[in-house]
Amino acid sequence: METKHKIETSDGHVIYGTLTLSKKPSQKLIIFVHGLTGHQNESMFYNGSKFFSSKGFNVFRFDQYCGEKDARRFIDTTTEIHAKDLNAVVKLFSQKYDQIYLVGHSWGGPVILSSDLSKITALILWDPSPSGELIKDCEELRYEPKLNAYILDWGIRQILGKAWFESAQKLPSVEDLGSKCNKPIKIIAAERGTEGKSKILLKKIDCLKSYVCVKRADHCFHVEGTQDQLFKETLDWLKKF
Repeated sequence: METKHKIETSDGHVIYGTLTLSKKPSQKLIIFVHGLTGHQNESMFYNGSKFFSSKGFNVFRFDQYCGEKDARRFIDTTTEIHAKDLNAVVKLFSQKYDQIYLVGHSWGGPVILSSDLSKITALILWDPSPSGELIKDCEELRYEPKLNAYILDWGIRQILGKAWFESAQKLPSVEDLGSKCNKPIKIIAAERGTEGKSKILLKKIDCLKSYVCVKRADHCFHVEGTQDQLFKETLDWLKKF
């Protein structure tokens, strides 16, 4: 069963999300955190909600920005704002759940590692982005003076706010963020994604950790069969805690 939720932020915005419930009552909640230009209904999150709820977990997925009333607009956000909003989501659900797990894809990795992890049981990062390095080395990104913003051309052009770009440049590398992590963490890399950077991140993490690379997978795990392996590897980690 799915229910829609609205969570108010401290600065007057609304976070829109979807809670998928397990058939049996559960005190375990997975929170999905999407990446740059992403949304809560990407296939990995939509399908993942169905998969993990069938395994005894409740699952919450949400939009960091969207077109709904009082929601944040992408052009006005920063990584710090994303992290604060994630904190608001965790704060609400920590009153109802004994165990909370964060699962972040791509830029969701730096967002999670920038957030307050004190109430979190364990983490899983799906092919995490290398934070500021991604922006610094991105050939598809250019500044547009007329808009006072950046254009990101990944086939479909996206407008990145200047504040988002500048905050991303100042963000510590994902390796430095990872070095401060004190929660059990598993990195699931994609062979055709950020595998190399993920291995560097793994070396910096000094807590209980695990790593696996999904062969043939692209960054969004669209290749046939790779999403199934992604979910299996994630579930194996969640069952440990």
